[in-house]
Amino acid sequence: MLAPCRNSWAFLLTLALLLPLAALAEEAPPPAPETAGPCNAPDPGYGVYEPWVPNPALGQILMPRKGGLTAKDEFDLIIHFHGSKAVRKELVKKARGVFVAGIDLGAGSAAYQNAFAQPEAFVQLLDSIEKAVIEHTGNPRAHIRHLALTGWSAGYGAIRAILRQKASAWVDGVALIDGLHADYDTTDASGLQAGQLGPFLRFAKRAAKKKGFMFISHSRIVPPGYASTTETTHYIVDRIGGRITASVAQDSAYLSRYEQAQTGNFLMRGYLGEEKADHCAELGVMTDVVATLEKRWNTPVAKDGKQGPL
Repeated sequence: MLAPCRNSWAFLLTLALLLPLAALAEEAPPPAPETAGPCNAPDPGYGVYEPWVPNPALGQILMPRKGGLTAKDEFDLIIHFHGSKAVRKELVKKARGVFVAGIDLGAGSAAYQNAFAQPEAFVQLLDSIEKAVIEHTGNPRAHIRHLALTGWSAGYGAIRAILRQKASAWVDGVALIDGLHADYDTTDASGLQAGQLGPFLRFAKRAAKKKGFMFISHSRIVPPGYASTTETTHYIVDRIGGRITASVAQDSAYLSRYEQAQTGNFLMRGYLGEEKADHCAELGVMTDVVATLEKRWNTPVAKDGKQGPL
C-alpha cells in the first residue's frame, strides 16, 4: 500500500455532493445513435479484462481476468479521468496486464479539480482501489507498484490538483490527451496563467530528466476565451527547453500528426483538426500511452481464464 488514510470528512462530503449528479446521469435518456466515427468508435470488447467493476469509493476498475500481479504481489495502475468508457475501447487494444481505474465526474474541469482538492481524497482513492484488487484477486497482499495518471479533456483538473500534493511523489507517469487548458493573463510574459500550468511544468521537468514519463497531445481546436491545448502545450515544451519539429504521421484512422517534441521521457504530439470529432479522435493515443507505460514498468502479462486466489 502506498499510504493509508481513512475517515476523511472532506472526502465523504465531496462524494455526497457528487452522488446526486451521478444519479441524474444514470437517469438521463441514452443519446441518439451516432454514425461510426471517432466519437463512436467500434467496440473491440474487453481483451484480457473483466468488464468494469464498480469501485465503492469512486469510479470503476478494469482488472485482468487472471494475473497482473508480480511475484511480490504488486500491480501497476493507471487512473484515467474523463471518458472512461471511450478510452477503454482504445487501451484494451494493447494493454496486457495493467489495472485501470476510470473516474468520470461530468463536464468541466472544476468538478475534477474540486473532487481532489483535499489530499485525503486521492490517498483514499488509492486505498479503495487496493481493497478492490485484493477482493478481486483473493490476494490479501496485493498492493500498487507503479502509478500513472491520464486524463482526456476536462480530466486534467483532477491531475492538476493531485500534482500539487505531496502524494504526487508516487506518480511515475502523466498523460494529458487534448486536455491542458489555462486562463489568459496579460500581466505574464507568456500571456498565460503560469500558476495554473505550474504543476504540469514541474512534472514535465521530471520527465525530461528521465525521473518519470509524461505525454501531452493537442489538437488545433480554439476554445472560447481561454488558452487552447496548442498554446499550453507549446508553453510546457518551451519551458523545459524542448524543440518542436515537423512530424507527419497517421497515428490512427482519425489522427493526423503534424508536429512533435521529445526531451528525455517527455513526449508531445500535435494533431490536425478543429472540430468535436477531432477532440474525440485524440483518445486513440491511449493505445501508445498504455503500451509505453507497460514497457517502462515491465508490467506482468495477464492470463486467460477466471481470476482466483494466487
